[in-house]
Amino acid sequence: FLGSFPTDLARKRKFGFLRCLYQYLSEFFAKHVIDYFIANGEATKAYFVRMGVNPGKIKIMTEDIIMRDKNFISASAKGRVRKQYNIGADKKILLSVGRLEKEKGFERLLDVFQAIERNDLILIIAGGGVLKKELAEKVKNLELEEKVIFSGFVSREKIWDYYNDADVFILLSYSEGNPTVFREAMHMGVPVIGSKIDGIIEFVGRDGERG
Repeated sequence: FLGSFPTDLARKRKFGFLRCLYQYLSEFFAKHVIDYFIANGEATKAYFVRMGVNPGKIKIMTEDIIMRDKNFISASAKGRVRKQYNIGADKKILLSVGRLEKEKGFERLLDVFQAIERNDLILIIAGGGVLKKELAEKVKNLELEEKVIFSGFVSREKIWDYYNDADVFILLSYSEGNPTVFREAMHMGVPVIGSKIDGIIEFVGRDGERG
């Protein structure tokens, strides 16, 4: 199993040296000893090809997350998240969902958000991870405590309520294999903004095609 993110980002994860070593050795030896590779999207397939894997050995298999969560989606409702965090109707909600890890780009998302000269925006970041304390400190330093909410880990059952109340979904990752959160947001009719990397372009297209 490979995480489909570059070795330099593996180094920044918890137990970074060991993760980086595992990633490097896997990339180097895998193409010689593995018979077939399963990718979760075109971006991950391209990642395998860059490793030197024969494209004929690669099969793409993508989980249908919408069908999987159809009961959760039908049970979700608008207004629950606004009520939970006491967000008034005069505020627009920007939602970002992902592990609080380096490759998800939350630091630069906070820098971008801080630069927007509007007072009617609330940023909700849903997810847990090793950067929670560091990101919370950055929010404090940027004086965004009144505008940024860290929800922590959100279950599959509850995440659809967040999409229901979101006005815009945004994720500025440095690396993605198959970012299903874009598919989830788009399914719920939420406009999406993403960084220009292969895994995200696969979902939202280029130059405003689908996001």
